[in-house]
Amino acid sequence: DTKTANELKNTTTPHALWPASRRRRIAALRSLLSDAVNTLGTAIPSAKVLLERVVAGIDCPNTTYEAFCDGEILFINLASYLPKFPASCLEASGGNFNTPSILPHDLLSTVAHELAHLMDGTGGHGQQWRDIHMSLLNEVYAKVMTNSSLSQPQTTSAYPGAWALLPRCSCQVSTERK
Repeated sequence: DTKTANELKNTTTPHALWPASRRRRIAALRSLLSDAVNTLGTAIPSAKVLLERVVAGIDCPNTTYEAFCDGEILFINLASYLPKFPASCLEASGGNFNTPSILPHDLLSTVAHELAHLMDGTGGHGQQWRDIHMSLLNEVYAKVMTNSSLSQPQTTSAYPGAWALLPRCSCQVSTERK
């Protein structure tokens, strides 16, 4: 956002803008996003060149969207993930963190969602986009189930699939059945 960008430009110590725990959570989220991108690239080698377009950003005042694809880049808004990664998940020693169980899956699903937009090119959530998105996720899940070199999925919540009802990008997701 413009306000944060101006604050960063006009200070000699940008780290002073945010408390240490927030900076560590953002660093941990960047690491988890990198893991999600690497998992997708390992499971789907042909997607690696497109995954180079993933950009992590922080749109602090606007946490109403997790990501968007503009046809060139896949922007992942880490600010929208901060509430899912409370400061209590940070360990006091060694800079380690306890990953909330939903985050690896959530980030992987978001990157796959936006990658499907890039591959589809229509900008919507039509049948072609849904088919691409599902095929990406199926490839990852198939590799995770058969390959121990990929990270094993964790239990996401008491409500499996509930994440699918949350808005993933700047578009509106309808939960109505037609």
